[in-house]
Amino acid sequence: MMVSLLYSTIVLLAAPEPLSVQQYSAQSQNAALYVLPAAHAVAPHIVILDDTTLTVYPANTSRPLFTHTIPADTLMFDLVDTNDDFEPELFTLSPDALHHHSGGAQESITQLFPIEPPLPWKVEQPFLHSLIVSYLDAYHAAIPYLDTITLKDFKGEVVTTFPKVLSTTETLFSLPIHPNQVGHSGAFEFRVDTMLTTPIEVPQALRSTMVHDSYEPLSPRKLRESETLELELWPQFPLRVASEGIPAVLYASHAPEHVNTVIRLKQQVLRSTPNTAEPYRFSSKRIYPGTMAIAESGLPDFNQDGYHDLVLWNIPLPGHSTSALLNSLQRQNWPLNITIHLFDPEKGLYEARPKARIKTHIALQYLFTRQSHSPLHNLSFADMNQDGASDLVFSPTPEELEVWCYQDGFNATPEYRSHFENPVSLIAVPKQEMLNQAHSILLRDKTSIYRLSVPFQD
Repeated sequence: MMVSLLYSTIVLLAAPEPLSVQQYSAQSQNAALYVLPAAHAVAPHIVILDDTTLTVYPANTSRPLFTHTIPADTLMFDLVDTNDDFEPELFTLSPDALHHHSGGAQESITQLFPIEPPLPWKVEQPFLHSLIVSYLDAYHAAIPYLDTITLKDFKGEVVTTFPKVLSTTETLFSLPIHPNQVGHSGAFEFRVDTMLTTPIEVPQALRSTMVHDSYEPLSPRKLRESETLELELWPQFPLRVASEGIPAVLYASHAPEHVNTVIRLKQQVLRSTPNTAEPYRFSSKRIYPGTMAIAESGLPDFNQDGYHDLVLWNIPLPGHSTSALLNSLQRQNWPLNITIHLFDPEKGLYEARPKARIKTHIALQYLFTRQSHSPLHNLSFADMNQDGASDLVFSPTPEELEVWCYQDGFNATPEYRSHFENPVSLIAVPKQEMLNQAHSILLRDKTSIYRLSVPFQD
C-alpha cells in the first residue's frame, strides 16, 4: 500500500504541464487556413477565409486584427504591408479589377484600376497568393494575363511584362505562400499554376526570397546507397550555427543494417596549406548508433556553443518476452530511444558518448513507413522556455505534442504536453517578437490553427 501511494505521488509530480494554446478556428468545413510569411511580421499573422469572411489574427493573440468581406467574384487575394505600419493590407483581384480594402469596422473598398480585357480565369474558391510584389523599390501588382505576367503600378500603368514560357525554375508565380497554406480535409495546395497551364519565367529580382533553406533528409534511395556515394553527394548541414555551409557535416546511413549514422566533417583547406590540390578536407568517418533526425525549421544547439548537435533515434524491441511485445501491440505504441551527441570543438568531432538520452513511446502507426522517414513527427528544436538552449519538440501520437526542455540533459518525462481532439501537424516555428519572449510553434488540424507556447512563469 505504501509503495503504491509513493508511486502515485511520484507520477503525479512528474506529470507534464499543459502548454498554453491559442486556437484560431473556422466555422465552415471548406474554410481555407493560412499562415503569412514571416516577412510580413516577426510573428506571422494567421489568416482564415471562412466562406466570404476573411479574418486576420496576429499570431500572439486571439483578438482579430481586422475582418473583411471577400467579394464574390474574387480570383485571388494578397496581404501585404505596403505602408510600413506593420499590419498587412488586403488586395483582391477579380476578373475585371484590382481592389484595395481598408478600414476596420467601417470597411472601404477602393478600385485601384480596371483589368482590360477581363481575365478568363475561374476558381472554386479565392486563394491567397503573391499578387503584390516589390520591384525597383516600389510595390506593383503582378497581373496574370492569358499569355503574360504584367507588372502594373497602382494607377494601372504598365511597368513591364514577362512572357509565359516553359521553365523548370521555381518562380514567384509557381510558389505557394510560405511557410504553409491549407484547405479543408482532402483539399490540394492552391497554386497559381492551377489556372495557368505552364509555369512562368520571372527574373531573379522578382523571385520569392521568403522560402527557408531546408536541410536534406535521407530519401529511401539515399538511405540505401548514401555511404557508397561520392562524398560530395552525401546529405549535409552546416557545422556552425551561423555558417554559410563551410565547414559542413556530412551524414549517411551505415550499410547494411541502415540503423547507424556515418558522420564526416568537411572543411575548407587554407590556401597556405602545402601539397594540397583539393579545396576541401574530409575527416575520417565515425559511426554513431541511430538514425539522424533533421527538422526543417532548423537544427539544434543544446549547449549554446555555436555548433549544431546530433540527434539520433532508434527503435528497440519492447523487451525480450512475448508478453512485452503483445503489450506494445495492444497499446498501439512502440519504444523509441533518442540520443544527443554534442560537438567537441577541441577534438573536432562529435562525442562518442551520448550527452543525453530519452526513452519514450510513439504511436505504432509511425513505424509503418519507410525506414528513411523519421518517427519523430512534428519535430522542432525551438527554444521553447527561452533559456538560450534548444529544446526537443515532437508528437508521440497524432493528437499529442510534447516538449522536452534541455538542461544539461533531459528528464525522464517531458516538461509539457498538449492533447488535441484531432491529429495535428506542425506548420511553422515563428521567430521571437522580443529577446526575452519564449518561442511558440504553430500547428493545424482540419479546421483550426493552434499557437502553442510554454506557460508564463512569474
